[in-house]
Amino acid sequence: MTVEVFPLFITLLTFTRNIGIVVNKHIDCRAYWSDWSISETAPQSGHILVRHLSQEHRINQVSLGRQAITVSQMPENFAWTSIDYNPDNWVWDQLNKSPEVLLSTDQENVYFYTDPVYQSTGTAGVRGTKGFTSGIHVWDVHFLEPPNGTSVMVGVGTERALLHKGNYSYVDLIGMDSQSWGLSYKGKIWHNGQSKKFCQPFFEKTTIITCQLDLYSGTLAFYCNGQSLGVAFTGLDQVGEPLYPIVSSTASESELGLGTRGCRYLSLQEKCFQAIKRRLAYNEAYNDCVDCLPLPKIMKSHLSALY
Repeated sequence: MTVEVFPLFITLLTFTRNIGIVVNKHIDCRAYWSDWSISETAPQSGHILVRHLSQEHRINQVSLGRQAITVSQMPENFAWTSIDYNPDNWVWDQLNKSPEVLLSTDQENVYFYTDPVYQSTGTAGVRGTKGFTSGIHVWDVHFLEPPNGTSVMVGVGTERALLHKGNYSYVDLIGMDSQSWGLSYKGKIWHNGQSKKFCQPFFEKTTIITCQLDLYSGTLAFYCNGQSLGVAFTGLDQVGEPLYPIVSSTASESELGLGTRGCRYLSLQEKCFQAIKRRLAYNEAYNDCVDCLPLPKIMKSHLSALY
């Protein structure tokens, strides 16, 4: 075991680099050196986040590497803010949408069933211009009008995912087959035509649903107005084809906006740790195996924390 995994560390960067975290002196911060073992209030798939405080307790500056920080003693009205994502610029796809969908000129806002006479005649959807095969991807969907009707959904799907059901067929489109995975505003998650209760319904205008697709761990997680709803789906790393963001609605004149988008890819260092973790994960004496590796103590401590 030792012989097999040790060469992976030839390319590892040093783990002893300095990390500077400068925050308001009234804020109590705790830093964690794990992209996979983050505090209970943070996402569980390596999302690097910091809580955004009200104006009174705003963080002045955060400067750190690949780690997560949790700020205690914070006001209740916080929202998650990413600090370690690269901006992404995909938009809604003009060529892959229901005929009942209109897009804004910048292709970031979606308008469903805008005909004032016929109104809604089924279920309409649209997917993003970019499919994801690796990395961690996050995007916000803004509810520009209060969700209503049979279904308003966010999620992901393959190129074969349905984007339209006509003939007055009002369905939960994202997740009605094996090609998509979705969350309804009524609080249910859908896949392969089956649903289960996932969270409380969200009915309000200005609701923001954040989607976090982690193709390293194979998970799709959701946040509502900055608060984690948890992991909804697993096994997405086994799909074997690109996954696209999708939104859908059955409601006439419903509107959804595309907000912040970001992506992140593991460093070589992180990939090495993941590879070793996978190799050791099936051994009941995981920590004993870690102790036997010819590695610096700080690396062993990090590997032990990943178990």
